[in-house]
Amino acid sequence: MLPSILQDRKASEDDIQAVFPCTVAQEGMIAQSLQSNGTTYYNMMSTRLTANIDVEKLKQAWQSVVSTHDMLRTGFIAFDDHKHYAMIVYTPEFVESSSEIGYSNNIAHAVYKQFEEDRSRVIGDLMRPPWHLKFFRDLKTKALTMLLTIHHAIYDARSMDLVLKNVEEAYNGQRITNQDNIHNLLCYLTSQTSEKTIVQQNSDFWTKEYVNANFNKFPSLTLSTVVKNEVSTVRSTRFDKTYKMILEKCRTLGVSAQAVAHIAWAKVLGAYLSETDVVFGSGRICIVSHKWQGLMLF
Repeated sequence: MLPSILQDRKASEDDIQAVFPCTVAQEGMIAQSLQSNGTTYYNMMSTRLTANIDVEKLKQAWQSVVSTHDMLRTGFIAFDDHKHYAMIVYTPEFVESSSEIGYSNNIAHAVYKQFEEDRSRVIGDLMRPPWHLKFFRDLKTKALTMLLTIHHAIYDARSMDLVLKNVEEAYNGQRITNQDNIHNLLCYLTSQTSEKTIVQQNSDFWTKEYVNANFNKFPSLTLSTVVKNEVSTVRSTRFDKTYKMILEKCRTLGVSAQAVAHIAWAKVLGAYLSETDVVFGSGRICIVSHKWQGLMLF
């Protein structure tokens, strides 16, 4: 695989930090993006900047963050007759944040046009880190807009929060804070087997891992009182269905147990919040190295 990367990307072996297999979720996103010609999973984030922002300084801040976040230096290459994809993590020296200033009388039109161009480039060359950064200045109002277009296969909400936080720190001349280190946690999880473990050892491990964590405790389940306009109530009920019974029912219905769990959790949140519209998310983690330095990808 490495010779193909070196040939196609015109990169030397020194330009490549690592090559790792993708997660199933990443491969699914890439496949759907290719099938839809980029209309799925390639997103844009448009931000109006204040007049006192130094664009050149902001560009430098982004370049500094590129050096510290592997996700911004990660591309994808197909193998096994395009049945699977692998991640290519380039060195900081090989990747530069794509940034320039464009001028327009219609920023909305310019941003969307740029998004279309970025999307086409990414679909045509996934081996390049699939994201672009551009700046636009309105010729009439002089307003400045930052446009970030990026494929969902290299980021999630948490990692993007970290990136934007680090960009702000670099712009303000502050030291970029360390990213979440989950190496110990992953090592522990991947070392577990189906055999029973000692309860006290597990308790000691989790206590140590989260000794400094801040917890948002879920409210205690109590019998609710009827409130005007309340859409649902919460009540304590013993559930007599076993997990095996749930799985059998899911197979009969042709749905996943995860989907059922999401629905159940949504109903619980809806009852507590007295809302019919409930939104919540889930995260995924991709193991990319035995030398974990922080949160990356999923």
